[in-house]
Amino acid sequence: MHQRPANKIEYAICRMQDAYLEMPELDLTLDEAVGFWNLDRSTCLALLEVLVDFGFLARSPGGGYARSAGGPSGELAEIVRQTAHSRPS
Repeated sequence: MHQRPANKIEYAICRMQDAYLEMPELDLTLDEAVGFWNLDRSTCLALLEVLVDFGFLARSPGGGYARSAGGPSGELAEIVRQTAHSRPS
């Protein structure tokens, strides 16, 4: 169970992570992900790429975003929050 997300970005990361954990075979293109999570294209792309950078997702051969084999399954929203707060302004 996630802690209560502090903002919309954390909420979206939690939703994305939960969907991929609940449906491990999920493999969405950017356009499909935009519709699936009802996000604008640039926000959706940025969040998917954060999940790729953290090793939670990987790009599939078909160009989609799929769960990374052996990737982390922890609370990525918390990792993202800590990373954002540790960056200099």
